[in-house]
Amino acid sequence: MRYDIIIKDIDTVYTLSQGNIPRIKNELKGLSPLSCVSIAIKNGKIVKVGKIIDGEANDILDGKNSIAIPGFVDCHTHTIFGGNRANEWLRRLKGESYLSILKSGGGIIDTVNQTRGLPIYQMLEETKVKLDRMLKSGTTTVEIKSGYGLDHNTEIRMLEIANELNKSNKYDVISTYMGAHAIPPEYRNDREGYIKLVIDNLDEIKEKRLATFVDIFCEEGAFTIDESRKILEKAKILGFNIRLHADELARSRGAILAGELKARSADHLLTIDAEEIDAMFEGNVAAVLLPGTAYQMRSKNIPPVRSMIDKGLAIAVASDFNPGSCPIYSMSVILSFAVSLYGLSPEEALTASTINSAYVLGIGAKKGSIEVGKDADILLLDMQSIEEIPYWFNDLHLKYIIKNGIILNNEGDLI
Repeated sequence: MRYDIIIKDIDTVYTLSQGNIPRIKNELKGLSPLSCVSIAIKNGKIVKVGKIIDGEANDILDGKNSIAIPGFVDCHTHTIFGGNRANEWLRRLKGESYLSILKSGGGIIDTVNQTRGLPIYQMLEETKVKLDRMLKSGTTTVEIKSGYGLDHNTEIRMLEIANELNKSNKYDVISTYMGAHAIPPEYRNDREGYIKLVIDNLDEIKEKRLATFVDIFCEEGAFTIDESRKILEKAKILGFNIRLHADELARSRGAILAGELKARSADHLLTIDAEEIDAMFEGNVAAVLLPGTAYQMRSKNIPPVRSMIDKGLAIAVASDFNPGSCPIYSMSVILSFAVSLYGLSPEEALTASTINSAYVLGIGAKKGSIEVGKDADILLLDMQSIEEIPYWFNDLHLKYIIKNGIILNNEGDLI
């Protein structure tokens, strides 16, 4: 048989083989490693993993003195935006709170103002640049939320751009509608009017197949429990998967709502306790941890990660890449924070950012692990063990990125 690619004699392949179910509890540490094996790829798929692979290939890569892991699956990002908010970062360093900045017209609304004015071609090209940087950092699948338009036209445009980028073989993009990110200034005195607009947009988004998920910022200063329930129940009726930003800035009980509605995930979770964990477990809700945001926001709260794991919640780790609270897109940096700030082991952090993140996005059957039949999204690293990933957090020591069976060098360029 002739293959497209053979990666020969890899020291260790961390396969993360698990199928389309997440790893929980002690399974988080089991990476299903294989020693001294090769991987064969054809038509963008992994077709064989074994000690000996007979046959020829168009490209043969040397895997000696290397490890292989699945490409990172970043299941929570806000990658489409205009401008930056570096000035707010300095304000927070001086002690000003996120809510104070938001109430003064900064925060999300500042980015909305910078995003609304972007021509569509500029928005597309700037997002390509961001995705290229993420790919060079080992992220092969990205979830992208809208939410920096907060009007009909810009929100639809953001989702159209995410879908257009997903057509490229270089990017895999999962789209999320997040019109309920904040109340825009023109609706400050008409919250009900804006919630109606968000709900009305759902029909068009579903008809045009622009998003898989609907997300909401259920938080003090954003949307209340009742407002969140109203939007998300409509989204569920239309067949969307739902997610929540919950309990980040204060104990909003958003995670309890996530459990009640059987959401796909609740994200952030800095202020939750046993009651929320129980509700999420009963609702089969995954916990998406965003340690880069906790770091950037200098949060005094740390989610009860060990209690979540002991209960049996599916744990995922993502970047929350955005221009305000986490301008970090490198998943190796995020993994380092997950280990050093949140207390995950390197094994748990890798699992949470690959197969478990793929599960959150509903794509665990084709992404997140190195198994026969899955998409060939593989990172070949100049390392000897996965402990080095969070250790060398500023450099993933990439030899090759293989994305959908296409070989990229360590700069993310085609070979």
